[in-house]
Amino acid sequence: SAGRYTLNVKGSTACVTTNVVTISQPANSTDDQSVAGNDEWVGHMYDGTNFNNYIGKFSENETFDESFGSSAGCFDVMSAGNTRSVYTETFSVKFRMNSSKKGLYVVNLGSDDGARLSVNGTMIFNNWTDHSFNTNAAVLMNLTGSSALLYEYYENGGSNQVIFQNFNRLIANTLSANTTQTICIGNAAAPISGDVFETLPSGISLSGTGYQWAYSTSPGGTRINISGATAATFTPSTSVAPFNAAGNHYVYRIATLSSSNNISYNPSVSANESNAAVIIVSGGGQWTGSVSTDWAVGGNWCTGVAPGSATDVVIKSTAIRMPEVITTGSCKSLTIEAGASVSTFVTGTLNIAGTLTNNGTMTNSGTVNFNGTTQQTFSGVNSFYNLTVNNAAGVLLPSNITVNNNLLIAGGVLDANNFSMGIKGNWTNNASLNAFTAGTGTVVFNGNSARAIAGSFATRFNNLTISDTGSTVSLNVNAQIKGNLTVSFGTFDLGGFTANRETAGGTLTVANNAVLKIGGTNTFPANYSANSLIVASTVEYNGTNQAVANVTYGNLSMSSAAGSVTKTFPATALTVVGNLTSTKGAGTTVEFTAAAGI
Repeated sequence: SAGRYTLNVKGSTACVTTNVVTISQPANSTDDQSVAGNDEWVGHMYDGTNFNNYIGKFSENETFDESFGSSAGCFDVMSAGNTRSVYTETFSVKFRMNSSKKGLYVVNLGSDDGARLSVNGTMIFNNWTDHSFNTNAAVLMNLTGSSALLYEYYENGGSNQVIFQNFNRLIANTLSANTTQTICIGNAAAPISGDVFETLPSGISLSGTGYQWAYSTSPGGTRINISGATAATFTPSTSVAPFNAAGNHYVYRIATLSSSNNISYNPSVSANESNAAVIIVSGGGQWTGSVSTDWAVGGNWCTGVAPGSATDVVIKSTAIRMPEVITTGSCKSLTIEAGASVSTFVTGTLNIAGTLTNNGTMTNSGTVNFNGTTQQTFSGVNSFYNLTVNNAAGVLLPSNITVNNNLLIAGGVLDANNFSMGIKGNWTNNASLNAFTAGTGTVVFNGNSARAIAGSFATRFNNLTISDTGSTVSLNVNAQIKGNLTVSFGTFDLGGFTANRETAGGTLTVANNAVLKIGGTNTFPANYSANSLIVASTVEYNGTNQAVANVTYGNLSMSSAAGSVTKTFPATALTVVGNLTSTKGAGTTVEFTAAAGI
């Protein structure tokens, strides 16, 4: 060791020469003392019995028997890539290993002199005394699959030896059978099981039965012991809490052993938690598809009864068959999980009283009716065939949508939430003047056959665009416009109704080859700040006696809806960029007079 030593040397002449020799303590290694091996050990070696001066490191296999060459010798270690030696008296070692093993294990520990073992910062064995070599068999520990082991040793004098041997698993505690189940309330579950204890060595015993099952309601949630569940296997029962209520449950098996072999910790109790078994308990809204694809057949549902408006429905990808709404289906909220699907036939109506969440596939060929009592919305769907709103609290659009056939507002409010809508069929408002909240969105009629804007009440649109290729959209009720009115394709037939702007502003546009028909005794739509009637557009006054507004027309046409009619031109000059035509239409005669130039 370090210090000053007097060296007396007697020569051949019997004279003694005295020298003073100074032995300096070697510099501490600058290597990282916390480095651990993966399923093998890194030994960090120190001069002194209490980890006094760090010299360097060396490696050991997962199990080892190390005698450091000999007592009172030298043992080589590495430091900064160089070899250094430690005198094998009064030294200490910290062995570090990260273990990928999982379960309850035993190991034989032995040392001359002291040794102690910690797992994940908790000491489980302590024989930290001077003593001759002895083996402590079957020391118990719990390993999690990513455990940090610290095995400390010191040698104070005489022989030196330390062992880590016979590292054996008593149970991996891995659940393997029926670890994912979906069960209906009232139905039986399958037993959950896994490996069991090996033959227990001397000094190791079961703590109770050795098993306790627990559950949580989330993957990282608080574990709650299940009363009476103390066997190697466990079968959930939907007649007993917590499995008697719908929800997701994460079930674990706790394997527990007691040891009298862990010196200073007697008894030492070690518990290992298994992987989770996921038990999904479904109520009446769980579709199974056991009988057929028909939504209305009770045998296709968990409880044997088709759901009503108070039942939340979940469609899972694991169902035997996917549901089809052939006639009528009802639910509260509807969730379509990834990989699952719901189809609505042309003859079918799906009544939804809650939220629609589609993470799978929804094929809408029939009618979806939102008929809840609180405001409803939906996600994962942007296309409907027939869409009905019948909810006093309203329906909120989450995005732009397309209605491929008819839209009916039977009650409440359809809030477009500033999004736009494409309508390929009829628009019917039987609720109120304010039943449609357009925001800044646009409603586009873009079908290819005759359509109507109808209902018991007028509808207030923001922007209204008629884009029906080769067909007619007819007003059967007044339309009120807050933004712009555009006829880009086809014919917009106002009939005897109006499409006036609510307040002055905006633009009325009729594109080339598009037609705006004005019927009854009405004149050109009012309150538009600008009118853009493209050269090949047509405005047709096809009512009875009508006043022709003074705007710049592309083509101007006049006809009679019935009998003999008169079209009165403005008192100031009128501009027609294209053609001026007059036909009797369904009536008998059409007369018009110009009070000024045309």
